[in-house]
Amino acid sequence: MAVVVAFKWAPDPQDGRVADDGAIDWSGAATSAVGDDAVAVEVARQTAESLGQEAVGITLGRKNADWALARGADRVIAVDADLAGASDDLRAAVLAALARRVDGADTVIIGDSAVDSGAAVVPSLLAATLGRPGLLGATGVATDGTAITVERRTRDAVVTVKVDGPAVIAVAADAATPRVPGMRDVLMARKRPIETVELAELGVDAPGAELLTSRRTDSGRQAQLFDGADPQQAARQLVAALRSAEAV
Repeated sequence: MAVVVAFKWAPDPQDGRVADDGAIDWSGAATSAVGDDAVAVEVARQTAESLGQEAVGITLGRKNADWALARGADRVIAVDADLAGASDDLRAAVLAALARRVDGADTVIIGDSAVDSGAAVVPSLLAATLGRPGLLGATGVATDGTAITVERRTRDAVVTVKVDGPAVIAVAADAATPRVPGMRDVLMARKRPIETVELAELGVDAPGAELLTSRRTDSGRQAQLFDGADPQQAARQLVAALRSAEAV
């Protein structure tokens, strides 16, 4: 049995480059740990230890995959592909395929980070792809050694949910205090092997699994500036412009 934790699945939006035509270039974007990844790893480690299971990290890309090992993961599986800027569908599909490679992985934990544009989307898609219930925005995760209890805070109440089967849990930033690895932890993690998987081996078929791009298009609309020195004259110009637009 194992608790799976997904980490480093979000490219830093500050690293995206916008070209003159509006296209976004993610080729230089780092997929380093951002947002709540460290919290997710800590929650997975604590949960796995309480249940007597191993904590298995899964990640998109091999770069710095030992990051989770230094923070308590027992082993890590990484897909050997550059997926920076990949669509939410593709990221969720790849993470689901990696999770399925872990025997007895009922619980999947992932960060519910606000840094990533797909923060609220990828965990939901991951749960749907795996066919499991998804608990988003978890502010507390505890276990009595057999079952997992998830706490979620809403505007008016604190909701406690007992998990008695496979589930995907997306943790918020205050779900746990992540451990800070020492130099020895980091050096030892770098010496440990990382299991790598080729993207083609996963057989991922995700609709809309293209790289995210955008470009500016000509909407055909024209901006018109009115002289504000005379408010009544500006108002007449505005009314005339609106009537002209309705006649087109």
